[in-house]
This record gives sequence, C-alpha cells and structure tokens, in this order.
Amino acid sequence: MPMFEHTPTRRDVLHTTATLSVAAGTLPIAAAEESEGGEFVPGERIWSYSADGAVESGPTVVNKTVYFGCHDGTVYAIDAENGDREWVFETDDPPADQRYDHAGVWGEPKVIDGTVFIGALDNHLYALDADTGEEEWRFDTGKFVWGSPAVSNGTVYVPSRNHWVFAVDAESGEEQWRGNVEHPAGGGVSVVDGRVHVGSYGEVNLHTFDAESGELLWKKEMNAEQCAAPAVYDETVYTMFAGEPLYAFDAETGEEQWRFGEEIGFGINEVPTVWSGTVYLPNSSGLYAVDADTGELQWDFDGRFVKMSPTIADGVLFLGSHSETYLFAIDATTGEELWRSQVYANIHSNPTVVDGVAFFGSHDGYMHAVSVFS
Repeated sequence: MPMFEHTPTRRDVLHTTATLSVAAGTLPIAAAEESEGGEFVPGERIWSYSADGAVESGPTVVNKTVYFGCHDGTVYAIDAENGDREWVFETDDPPADQRYDHAGVWGEPKVIDGTVFIGALDNHLYALDADTGEEEWRFDTGKFVWGSPAVSNGTVYVPSRNHWVFAVDAESGEEQWRGNVEHPAGGGVSVVDGRVHVGSYGEVNLHTFDAESGELLWKKEMNAEQCAAPAVYDETVYTMFAGEPLYAFDAETGEEQWRFGEEIGFGINEVPTVWSGTVYLPNSSGLYAVDADTGELQWDFDGRFVKMSPTIADGVLFLGSHSETYLFAIDATTGEELWRSQVYANIHSNPTVVDGVAFFGSHDGYMHAVSVFS
C-alpha cells in the first residue's frame, strides 16, 4: 500500500500528520507529530512535498529554502520549515533528435550570492534568482547536462554530454573557456585548489584542467564505461570507474596512490564522500569506509546504495537506500546503524542536513524533511 495520497494539485504540500515508530523504521503517512517535549526525535517526518516527477536531484538548502530539480524539468524552491512552495521554474523540452525526449533536471543546484545555478536535459545551464525564480541568464551547452555544476571564484563549471566541460562567468553567463574531455561527461565536476576535475565515458575517463586558463594538466585512460564525479580531499582525487575499484590519485600530478575494491567493482553513479580521513563508498552491495591515506578497509555496512553520495553531520552518516526505501543514520566512525526511517520509495537523492533536518528526494516524486537530531 503506498504511503502517500496525492492532493488535487500535486505541487501542494501534504499536511497529513501521524506518529512514527522509529524502532520499526516505519512511517505510515506523510508527516509525524512532534514528541511530547515539542521537539522532533530522530527519524520523524516533518513534512513531504509532492513534485511532478521523480526527484533524483540532491537538494541545496540556503536561507531556509530548499532548492532541487525534478524529472519533469522543473526547479523547485520550498520553504525548509513548513514545506510550502515559494516558486517553480520550468526548463524547456530537449531537441527532438536528442536521446531524452522529455525535460528533466537531475543534478544538484548550487546557490551562490542569491543565484541558483543548475543544468538541465534541455541543453542549458541556468542562472535563476534565488528569491523569485526569475531567469537571469541561460548558457547553451550543446548537449544535455546530467551532472551538477561547481562554482568557484565567480565562475560556474559545468559538464556536458557533448564532450566538453565549460567555464562560464557566474554574473554574465559568458563562456570563459571550454575543455575537451574527449567523451560525454555524465557526472559532476569538482573544483579544488585551482584545479577542475571531471569524469567522462570512454577510454579517457578523468581529466584535470587549470581552473583559470582551462589548460589540461593531466588525464587518466582507464578504458571504463564511465567515471563517477571525483571527490577531492587533502591533495588527493578519489573516484570510481564503472566495474572498477576506487582509485586515489595525486591531485597535482595524477599519479596513482592506491586502489581499493578490485574484487567488488563499483558503479558509475555512486560518488565517494571524504570526511575526517575516511573515504565512504556507496555501492549496490553495501557501504564501505576506507582509510583515505592507505586505502585499507575500516568497516562495511550491508545495503543497496546506488545513484547517491553519503552526507555526514556531527559524526553521523546519512544515506538513502535504492531498494530498501530507507534513510539510514550510521555512526561514521564505527559503521553502527543508529536508526532508519522508511519512505516506501526508492531513494536516489543525496541527503542534505541543515539545522538537524535531513532533506532528500524519492523516486515517487517527493521531497522529504526528516528530523535527524533530537
């Protein structure tokens, strides 16, 4: 039996409330009542908002507003406290000859200085006013944008499926440079210490460019199906290739430092998270915690985690499950499960934790707000 009932207008907020059994990990209806002390306990639902399509976009929360994209091609701004809609922006339909014949926003938006930057399947990078949703400018990427942009020092970096990564002026939307990644770029980009790291399909899977000039600094030929979006920590680039181990490369030279999980083989949509000297790797077979310096396994956790990246707040790791339909809270140091909250739908969206609340989307078209700290 599905957990939610649709209201007459799907974009309206669900106001129904009920109690949550944290021990059982169940939530039979859209929201949860506050505990007797007036505070939400970990795992309780605060609100759920119904969008018009699957939500794989990880949300960004700025100034008590939740920004996210949807498979229907809409960008949403939702009040973080009560789930009320503030504004929506609809992207265009993709060209008729493109692989995807429908609109869609899959990547995570970035919100900088009052502007929302987000890519779409209609072959554009958008800049939207964060308060009103009005379009400030759009940039034609030539092919659709799957991954999330990165913003650094007044420049927006965005990967595209037409073999390029673009550097675009954040204020004007004018192109500053473009770097050839030789194959379609499906994931996001990472910009750290003046270097742009981007993964792609094909024989050459990882490129690193100078962030200011666009000069190619180094690249890796892995002959893998695709490279996941890289994570950068302490001068090291961590990334996974389809069916391959996790690799650690020197961020400056590209020299391989170590690899982990040759007997496991990771996917193309899972992105590692690095925190306090540990790399956390989601996978269809579980979650792995690996020493960031040596690549040695510290602990693992059984589950099915695909198309997402863990989020860590106050030493607790939050991660949604693809098949088990739970949001998990796991001790980041020991790997011990602390609690779980069920949403009765696949979770492909990275959770974002702000002020003790986890915001994440589900494949049945909802954005959820769940209390994670008492």
